[in-house]
Amino acid sequence: MRSVTWEDSKAVSNKLVSVLHPKAIITFGSVAKKGYGNDLDLFIVFDENGKNMAQNYIDIRVTLKKM
Repeated sequence: MRSVTWEDSKAVSNKLVSVLHPKAIITFGSVAKKGYGNDLDLFIVFDENGKNMAQNYIDIRVTLKKM
């Protein structure tokens, strides 16, 4: 299984920003600590006046499936 790297985190975050326009995306976990890991942990902050959480969840899944 391939490790997830800091570069992967930046690529995924940039794609999510271009599609979803969140207020912030924070990488945490092993990738943030060591620069690589088995998974990618992202905390995505949305504007409270934006779409509802269910729609954001759908949009995230659709965006990531295309990558």
